[in-house]
Amino acid sequence: MANRDKPSKEEIEQFLKIFKFCWDGKVIPRAHPKNDETLTIIGITPKHRMEEIKCLRYEDYSEGPSPDYDSKYPKEWWIFGRMVKKYEIYIKICINKNPVGQYRAECMSFHIAEGKINYPFKERS
Repeated sequence: MANRDKPSKEEIEQFLKIFKFCWDGKVIPRAHPKNDETLTIIGITPKHRMEEIKCLRYEDYSEGPSPDYDSKYPKEWWIFGRMVKKYEIYIKICINKNPVGQYRAECMSFHIAEGKINYPFKERS
């Protein structure tokens, strides 16, 4: 990615295309009460959560990519947001590459946003 504040629409679309291609259908957020409680609060199933992640578009982009310095494999986290039912959902995803060169899609967060999410590519109404 070029050195600037945010990726282009095309770069976001490319990331999402690769993410969805690498997704084995079992991408679930890490075990954390916020992620688990969100499904109950908004009344959706894990399958619905997967569908919401699959439907991400460049307009849902908020931040990133940001390097993960705690991982043994190189990866960068991207942050998106979506309205699900009447709740704004914070979604943090990445693609990582393991030592044998395989790519894998990961989701760290899928929970009700704790603050306002900024959407640089969304039309303001």
